[in-house]
Amino acid sequence: DVECKPFLAHRAVQEELRHMWMGHHWDPALKCFHHAGSLKGYFSCPRSSMTTFNLFYITYLAMLIQVVTQENRVEEKFTNQEIAIYFYILGFTLKEVASVVRQKIKYLNDQWNLLDMSICLLSFTCFAMRITHPHDPSSEFQNWYSIFMCTILICTFSRILVVFQVDRTLGPLQLMLSSMFKDVFMFCVLALVFLAGFSFGLYTLYHKHNPETFGTVSASAIYLFWGTMGDLSLPDLDVESIIISRYGKWLF
Repeated sequence: DVECKPFLAHRAVQEELRHMWMGHHWDPALKCFHHAGSLKGYFSCPRSSMTTFNLFYITYLAMLIQVVTQENRVEEKFTNQEIAIYFYILGFTLKEVASVVRQKIKYLNDQWNLLDMSICLLSFTCFAMRITHPHDPSSEFQNWYSIFMCTILICTFSRILVVFQVDRTLGPLQLMLSSMFKDVFMFCVLALVFLAGFSFGLYTLYHKHNPETFGTVSASAIYLFWGTMGDLSLPDLDVESIIISRYGKWLF
């Protein structure tokens, strides 16, 4: 609204932001930027903080992959990897709680914050399931636990995109793809409207003649979807009315 993009793109402002990112401080006497020099100042600068966070995050992701992909996903006792994962999630949750207290309702305006919240909630759900259910490979609990863990893994991989935002090359590319995704989403909505209409139409014509393929609206929609990919053709149906047969083929 205030046309801040040209201001932020100015060379002097970019230089100032770069020094802030590196942890440099302005010295009024020398009229130049310099590093604080202390170890605390080095690790408290934005670049070092983000590097440390990314290293811990990559370690957490590696352990999560090992836990999710192991053959016996749920054991009677917590493994060392699971203990380390839940300790990381505990610290991650405390950081998110601090962000909620600081930002309040504005916290929900960021899509990455919603993703972080989902990771925390799903992780604590899995932790509760591990405690309340015994080790029983044949129970339905095993299936739900696997679904939750796989969802956590997908969300964790998706969060890597946050790192790309600070890169000079990948950051603008990610913004461009985000804008393109909105257009693709609108196209998919329009395509689903037409797919739903044709699915109801073919279901009405052929559900009595071929219940295996057109017995339900959802089955008709799936058949039409693969038909748009060019993989299927309309099966031969025993339809007495020539008009219905030809009209159905025309719809398909």
